[in-house]
Amino acid sequence: EKIDRVTDGTGYVRDYDLKDLQKFNAAKNHSEVIDFEYIPTFEEYCKWVKNTNLETNIELKTGVFYYTGIEQKTIEIIKKYDLADRVMFSSFNHLSLFKAKQIEKSIPCGILVPERGFGNAGSYCSQFGFEYFHPCYKSLTKEAVDECNQHGIKINAWTVDDMDSLEKLTKFGVAGVISDYPEICKVWNERR
Repeated sequence: EKIDRVTDGTGYVRDYDLKDLQKFNAAKNHSEVIDFEYIPTFEEYCKWVKNTNLETNIELKTGVFYYTGIEQKTIEIIKKYDLADRVMFSSFNHLSLFKAKQIEKSIPCGILVPERGFGNAGSYCSQFGFEYFHPCYKSLTKEAVDECNQHGIKINAWTVDDMDSLEKLTKFGVAGVISDYPEICKVWNERR
């Protein structure tokens, strides 16, 4: 919900209007590739991604502040660009995911959990209609993966940025990974 990590600005998104947000450099962490990139709106992203074969994990950033109607507005934009079958939601705020499920049951949801982990995630996700569990890879165990598999819950572990972790998680049987370096994942997958 803050812009500090991915831009040259600081503070919460909610503290700026769009015009001011777009003055910050969203390419701060990729200056070797591009000098400046403004923060696109979600609608701009959807307009772009609809012409690709990409699937999108949309993280509802409602963990610190709740934004009334964010789920409905997000789903309306997804439907406007005919992306409902190519997206999933994830959030640390599981109530936000629950609300999204009430609005549109067909969009898969994955619960994000803090690095310390989360017990009985498969049972929890199954009970509330969530299809995915998104834990930090560091806290993930084979037992946790097995428990999710018993309930038909798929796992996408975050933030996996090295080959050793990819290999370990594949042996565990996770469905996917969330990474800051997708090219590492691509190379590793091609080598398999």
